[in-house]
Amino acid sequence: LNARNLAYFWGTDALPVNSSECIEYQLSNDNRTISLCNRTAMSRCQRPKAFIAFRHSSYCSKQFNFRVTNFAWLCPVGTVCCEWECCEI
Repeated sequence: LNARNLAYFWGTDALPVNSSECIEYQLSNDNRTISLCNRTAMSRCQRPKAFIAFRHSSYCSKQFNFRVTNFAWLCPVGTVCCEWECCEI
């Protein structure tokens, strides 16, 4: 998922592995591909889905009806996890 120029993943298990190599991802809600490089230097962030404001009666699931309980994302060097985004240090 893409929002505010960040790529959100279906939980920490779905985050890309730490690596200094670049990897490309096709966004599920956008017709764009993003590159994530030098992931070893990025902060790994997560928040429970329960904190999403529009959650009333929402059911978020992955393939095979696996219920999504949290979202995860990576913050670039020089930023830290804050709320649902990355903030400068």
